[in-house]
Amino acid sequence: MKLHHILIFFSFFLSLQLVGQIDYTNCQDAFQILDPIEYCSENAEFNNINIGASGYGQATCWNGNDNDIWFAFTSFATAINIVIDGNGAGNNLNGTQIALYTGNCGGVINELQCETGFDIVNLFETGLIIGQEYYIRVNGISGAIGNFKICTNNYNPPVEPGQDCISGSILCDKSPFVVQAINGAGFDPDEANGTCLGNFGQLSENQSTWYKWTAANDGTLTFTITPLNPSDDLDFVLFEIPDTDDCDKTPIRCMATACAGPTGIDLTSTDLVEDLNCDAGEDGFVRFIEMQAGTSYALMVNNFSNTGIGFSIEWGGTGEFLGPDPEFIIIPSDSLECDEQFVVVNQSTSPMEINITDYSWTFGERAIPLTSNLQNPGPVFYEKFGQKFIVLEVTTDKGCIVTEVLPIYAEPCCEDLEAIGVDLLDANDLLCPGIPDGSFNVGGFGGSPEYEFSVNGSAFTETTDYDELFAGQYQVNIIDTKGCEDSITLNLTEPDPVIADAGPDQSTNLGFTANLDGGYDPPGEIVDIFWYSDPPDPNMSCTDCPNPEVFPPGTTTYYMQVTTADGCVTLDSVVVRVSLERPIYDPNIFTPNGDGTNDRFTLFTNRAAKQMDILRVYNRWGELVYEGQNLPLNDPSVGWDGNFKGRAVNPGVYGWYAEITFIDDVKVTFSGGVTVMK
Repeated sequence: MKLHHILIFFSFFLSLQLVGQIDYTNCQDAFQILDPIEYCSENAEFNNINIGASGYGQATCWNGNDNDIWFAFTSFATAINIVIDGNGAGNNLNGTQIALYTGNCGGVINELQCETGFDIVNLFETGLIIGQEYYIRVNGISGAIGNFKICTNNYNPPVEPGQDCISGSILCDKSPFVVQAINGAGFDPDEANGTCLGNFGQLSENQSTWYKWTAANDGTLTFTITPLNPSDDLDFVLFEIPDTDDCDKTPIRCMATACAGPTGIDLTSTDLVEDLNCDAGEDGFVRFIEMQAGTSYALMVNNFSNTGIGFSIEWGGTGEFLGPDPEFIIIPSDSLECDEQFVVVNQSTSPMEINITDYSWTFGERAIPLTSNLQNPGPVFYEKFGQKFIVLEVTTDKGCIVTEVLPIYAEPCCEDLEAIGVDLLDANDLLCPGIPDGSFNVGGFGGSPEYEFSVNGSAFTETTDYDELFAGQYQVNIIDTKGCEDSITLNLTEPDPVIADAGPDQSTNLGFTANLDGGYDPPGEIVDIFWYSDPPDPNMSCTDCPNPEVFPPGTTTYYMQVTTADGCVTLDSVVVRVSLERPIYDPNIFTPNGDGTNDRFTLFTNRAAKQMDILRVYNRWGELVYEGQNLPLNDPSVGWDGNFKGRAVNPGVYGWYAEITFIDDVKVTFSGGVTVMK
C-alpha cells in the first residue's frame, strides 16, 4: 500500500468520563488501538473479569454478553485480521467471543462479523472503509472470564492464494498481509519433494499456500512469516521459476526446522537450509536472496502443525516486485468543500508485460457515489465534511492487486444553511449533594441533520441523553453533517447538605443508661431519623427521635441516619464508652427460720448482670449442700433455703461459688462465705 505525503488527520478521541466506569466497558470508552496495521498487546494485558455488560445486545454468534470489553481503531487499509489469544503465558480466557462493528457509538452500530472459539480465536473482515472507525468487542462464552492478548493486522489483501504453485497468488508489491486460515495441500500435495520438506516417507505439504512474483529490479529480499498461533511450526521453501505462469521450480532456500514462532530469510543468517528438528544454531531463519530484475520466484508456506490457523508476512530488502503503479489526482486539488463536486483523474501505469484489467474505487464515508469500477470515474462529492480517503485498487491480468490511498479533507460548507443550534430539552439538578444523579437531554435545530454532540471536549457522538452527572458546568457542542457548529453552556447544581450530628461521645458504667444528644443542620428541614448501633442495643428508648435513652451492652457506637424528603442520606456516629465495673453484693449472714425475712441466700447486683448461671454452697468438709442454675438476680425468693437433704443445716460458715453472665455476655466467677444463723 502506498500513501501520499499529505498530512493525515485522525481523530483519536479520549472517552468522556462523565461518571466513574471500569475502562473499556463500552464503545464510548473503548481502548484506542492507534496503529492497527500491526498491533499486539502484552500477554494478559486485558481481561473481562467482572467488568459488567455494556448494555448492547449479544452478537449474533454469541452465547451471553455478561462481561464485554471494547476496542476501537481507525482503519488504514481495507481488511482487518484480529486474533484473541486466551491460552497460556498468563492468558486464561478459555472460551472467547469476538465481534466487529461499525457505526456511530452512542447511536446505531452495526455488526460486521462475529466469531467464537477456544484458546485462540481469529476474526477476519474485508471491505473496510479507510479512515472510518470500527469497534472490536470481546467477551467470554457462557460467562467465561479471564485474561487475554489481542493482535490486529490491518492491510490490503492480495488475491486469495491457492494450495498449488500453478494457482498461487501473484504479488506485485511488497505490502504486508495476513493469511487468515490454511486449508489443505491442493491437487499436488508433494510439490516440495526433493527439498528439506521432502524425502522423509511422507508428503511435503499438508496445509500450504503459494505466492509468486517477478523482480522489478536487482536488489535484496527478506521476509518474516509470523504464525497467528504463536505455537505453530511454519515451514517454507523459496523457489526460482521461469515465469509466474511456469512452475518448473528450482529451490534456493528451504526451512523445515521445528522451531516454533516466526520464520523467514534475513540479512544476518548465513545458512541456506535448516532441516528437521530444532537443533543447536537453528533459529528458523536462513540467508536473504539477491533478486535479479525479470526473474520470477515462488514461495510455498506450510503449516506443519496442521492447525489450519494462518500467518502474517512482511517483506524487506531493496528489491521490488514487478507490478502496476496506481496513481490519480483530483481536481480541484485543495480547498475542497463538502457538497462540492470534484473530478478524479486516473494516471495509473504498468510495465509492458502487465496489463491492468480492473479498477476498483472507494471514495470514503458519505461519498456520492461511494464506489466505482470505471477506469475514469465520474464526478464525486461528499455529503458530510471531514477527513476522507480515496482508495484505488487495480488488478492485473496476472491476478495481482495493488492499492493506492489518497487522503483528502472535505471542508465544512455552512454558507447557505439555516443557523444551527443546541436545544436544551431537559435538565435536572442533583437531588443530593455529591451523588451523581444529575442529567440533561439535548437536541438540535437548523443546519443539516444528522446532529452529533460533544460534552466538555469529548468525541462527537449521536448521544443526546446524559445522566449520572456530578454538579458543575457542562459545555455542549453540536455539529452537523456539513461541519456547522454551535454550543451552549449549562450548570447543574446540588442542594446544600443536611448534616447529621449524633452529639458528643459519652462515658458510663456497665449496667447504666446514657442519653444521646442528636441533631441536624439546618434544623428546619423535614427529615426522618433512624438510630442503630454496633453492637446492637435492643433497649434504646426510641430509634426515630433525636435524643434516645440508650442502654449500651459494653462500649457501643451509635449511628444517627438522617434522610431528607428527597431521599438524601447523611450519617454521623457517637461512641458511648462503658467502664466494665461488675459489682456483686453477697450477704454474709442469713437466717433461714421461716419468718419471711432473710430466709434465703442469693446474690444481688445492678443492671450490669443478666443472670446467675450457677450458685453452689459447700459445708466445711467440701460437701455440696446446694446447687441452683439459671437463677434470677436480686430476687430474695430464690437461692439456698438453709436445708440439705430435706433437713435444716447446723449454724455455721458455709462456702459458696457462683457464675454470673453480664449484659456484654462476659461470664465471671465469684466465691465467698456466708454464715447460717437460727
